[in-house]
Amino acid sequence: MSAEERTPLGTEQPAEESEALGLVVLAPEPEPKPEPLSDTPPTGPLRDLLPPALVGLLVLGVCLWGIGRRPLDHDEYATWWAATLPHADLSRLLHHTDALLAPYYVFMHGWTALAGDSATALRLPSAVAMGAAGALTALLGRRLFDARTGVVAGVLLALAPNAAQYGQEARPYAFAALFAVAATLALLRALDRPGLVRWLLYGACLAPAVLAHPVTAALLPAHLAWARTGARRGRRTAAWAASACCGLLPVLPLVALGVRGGQTDQVGWNLTGWRSMVTMPYLLFGSPAVAAVGLLCALAALVAARDRIGPLALWALLPLPVTAATTGELHLFQERYLLFTLPAWALLAACGAVRVLGPYATRRRAVAVATAALVPVLAACSALDHTRHVTRRHPGEPDFRRAATMVEDRSRPGDGLAYSGNGDEPRALAYELRHLPARTRPTDVFTGHSARRLGRYAPDDCQDPEPCANGFRRIWVVSTDRSGDGTDSMPSRTEDLLWDRYRPARVEWFANVRVVLLVRASKRA
Repeated sequence: MSAEERTPLGTEQPAEESEALGLVVLAPEPEPKPEPLSDTPPTGPLRDLLPPALVGLLVLGVCLWGIGRRPLDHDEYATWWAATLPHADLSRLLHHTDALLAPYYVFMHGWTALAGDSATALRLPSAVAMGAAGALTALLGRRLFDARTGVVAGVLLALAPNAAQYGQEARPYAFAALFAVAATLALLRALDRPGLVRWLLYGACLAPAVLAHPVTAALLPAHLAWARTGARRGRRTAAWAASACCGLLPVLPLVALGVRGGQTDQVGWNLTGWRSMVTMPYLLFGSPAVAAVGLLCALAALVAARDRIGPLALWALLPLPVTAATTGELHLFQERYLLFTLPAWALLAACGAVRVLGPYATRRRAVAVATAALVPVLAACSALDHTRHVTRRHPGEPDFRRAATMVEDRSRPGDGLAYSGNGDEPRALAYELRHLPARTRPTDVFTGHSARRLGRYAPDDCQDPEPCANGFRRIWVVSTDRSGDGTDSMPSRTEDLLWDRYRPARVEWFANVRVVLLVRASKRA
């Protein structure tokens, strides 16, 4: 056997020898190196969630700034009153008024039992809800566009003073914004990977959004538009419709109770409509500077990314004409009721800023410098508007806090309280003087049936004021009447008795409220 034949298998031979033997030796090919999917290093779940979490903390911090400084307004006094009622009295109240706010009042009932009823405690749930809405807005921006757009949208939300105002108001509007964003995120996840659990999650997020405020149902056309994009439109639309109906079912009994009880008349004072359509975006942001920049960037998004923002534009724009057109019947054209559209406005503005200003700022240094300088300017304007409208008493609201402080400091055991005005005075003074012991707290003089017994926010007047006033030498009259002697809104018999039997000993004016101390005269005039 030749040497070539004795070569063991697997032993490499020189190429010349292989060619001489007429053999073709195939060398093993090297394994290809995997190519990176992108230039950026892969990120984990923690790094993906960090920017939205920081945005949420930013919005929460803005909402917490001065959260307990401003006195409660008349709606917040109503929240306190309903949240501190026993369950039976709360049920009686909801049969007469505010049936649509029943879930919020029930939640606040449990919250105040745990956290107390200070101004900060009453407002804290709204602040947390708005902070969570900011974080979810950043997540939604990343899902619709990219991470940078989501962060910019969250920062714009933090710069909008109205987000802070209603994020520190003891009302359900921040919850409506939170669950509107959560329902949209749940919808997009269900459309990405349809499944029963994901569709149930969408319905579970939609239900509290509409329960927080029924006008949030105006979000549904935008959700329908998202469901009808992509392949299998029929199946996706049917699944969306079934989930949306399940989400709306809990709202129907409350709507029926409110309509049957004529409770839509509660906001009958709101007659704004088409004339306010132009100013509504400004009212939503709460700052002229932030609103101007936001609108300009949103218009840029309509031009630069119009093929991708159709449903988002429906979310932001459609509720405005819908509520304006139904003002005569439902009276819902108010920025507080439309707060759930603010995240959509922020996302539109962020989309325009990133896709229009971003490329220009990358190529042109002057644009980059101007864009960088715009951020602190907007922050300064937002801080000024925040201080003016959020941490201070709302214009037109009576300063019951200072009025009650005066009554507390100068009252004596056995003093009485009487009220004249729009009906907010009894519960406002009940809140502001709630910490006083019963023996030193002034007593309501002319109260007939209590508000709890009536299932209302205010008591009715006693039929015969003379026996009601017996035994009271001094009566404090807290009045929001802006004209006359401060008792014009009282029943005529009560007003005549006061001015016949008593004489004013002290009159103090506060913002939109006056306090008159009446002392019984020694003899009739």
